[in-house]
Order: sequence, then structure tokens, then C-alpha cells
Amino acid sequence: MPQKSIRFRRANFLDTVAIKKIADKSAPYITPLPLIVYALLILLFHHSSFVVCIGKRQIGFAILIPMLTSYGWFQIAIKPEYRRKGFGTAFFKRIYSELNRPKLKALVKKANKSSLKWHKKLGFNIIGEIFNYWLLELK
Repeated sequence: MPQKSIRFRRANFLDTVAIKKIADKSAPYITPLPLIVYALLILLFHHSSFVVCIGKRQIGFAILIPMLTSYGWFQIAIKPEYRRKGFGTAFFKRIYSELNRPKLKALVKKANKSSLKWHKKLGFNIIGEIFNYWLLELK
């Protein structure tokens, strides 16, 4: 992974269209939402919304929702052509550090075995299940 060309930063309103396109390319692993929802999430949760870029191009995003004692992964996605190259792991580690290593919770579709494997590699544990999702936690 070419470290010098990667940038991690907080998402802003101007990233909304790129985030929507990345989400659309990530279906069915995440459920893409209408553009206006991403815009509102970024405005409401600016402090916990991030993008990863190569040069000026956004290649991934993460939106976390603050909860009472933890953060919930809302969505995290990397463009398909950049997956399995370490970008997602580096992105996660940067976000985790940026938020001062909070307790995190995530829902992962049971059918998405690669995402479950990735979350476990990062230290998440299965703590339950909700419908067709695993409930994961990282303390």
C-alpha cells in the first residue's frame, strides 16, 4: 500500500456524492442510502465521519454514530478495486486512534463472511445476533 499518497480526513458536505457512489458500489454488503441521508449524516456526525483518499480521490468512507458509552459503526466501505490491499485496515486504525480508542459496536450481515473475518482480525467479538446480522463489539 503506497503510504505517501494516502490521506485520511474528516468527511465534509462536499464528499456526499463520492460517499454515495462508494456505497452504491459496495452493495449488497452495505445498504446504500439516498444521497440526502448521507448529507444529513455527515452534517450531524461530522466529528465521526471520515474519508480515505488517494490524492484528491475518495476511495472509502466511514460513518460512526455516537452512542451513550460507545460508537456504532454505521457504514464503512472501500471501493472494490482497493479492497484486500490494506486500505480498510489502515483506515480503521486511523479512525480508532482519532476517536481515542472508544468502545465500538457493529452490525455485520451474516452472509458477509469477508466482513466478519475482517472485523474479527481487528479484534471485534460476536456478542449477539439481530435478525440476519451479527452484533459485534470491540472494547
